[in-house]
Amino acid sequence: MNTNIGDIEVINMSLARVGRPLINSLDDETEEAGAVRACFPILKKELIASLNWSFFADVEKLVLSPRTEEEEDYISFEYKYSLPENFMKFESILEKKDGDINYIDDETTYTIIGSYIFTNIKNAGVKFISSKPSSGYSSGFAIALASKLAEWLNPSFGDPSADSQQLAIAQSQLADKSARSRNARNKTNQYKKTLRPYGMR
Repeated sequence: MNTNIGDIEVINMSLARVGRPLINSLDDETEEAGAVRACFPILKKELIASLNWSFFADVEKLVLSPRTEEEEDYISFEYKYSLPENFMKFESILEKKDGDINYIDDETTYTIIGSYIFTNIKNAGVKFISSKPSSGYSSGFAIALASKLAEWLNPSFGDPSADSQQLAIAQSQLADKSARSRNARNKTNQYKKTLRPYGMR
């Protein structure tokens, strides 16, 4: 069950756990906000990627984007679409045909370059893992993320002279671990979620 818990609530749960003052915003000019800004995005992405948090699964209709002359020369796919703003991980491309929605994960039918996806599918959509849930985090995810953040904050606050170095190391380690876990996960894992209707015209 999703809640109204968001990033600031999770961060303040972590700060309270390590006995530090709470924040109102990540833009606060405080030691706490500065430390969280350095590591929170990495920690959150790592946790999202580690388990099948179904409420991060989403479906959207893709928006066409103009092609460049260079793309016309070396990319054979006919259509270029912008990926959704909160796109984090590709699941499948969607095609509406004869009133049905087909989920296609054949890598020969598309290619992703940067923030764009190229395909021959007209009026395509995409099933993906979003970096933001459509509503608040589930209580389980919020608790797990708060615990993860508290673990990293505690040593840096224990040694004020080392906080920048500690967080830089944490960020590097988590980025490496996240890349390894993404490569190791089976592509056939399905996120169990009742997705909102996919309205393609």
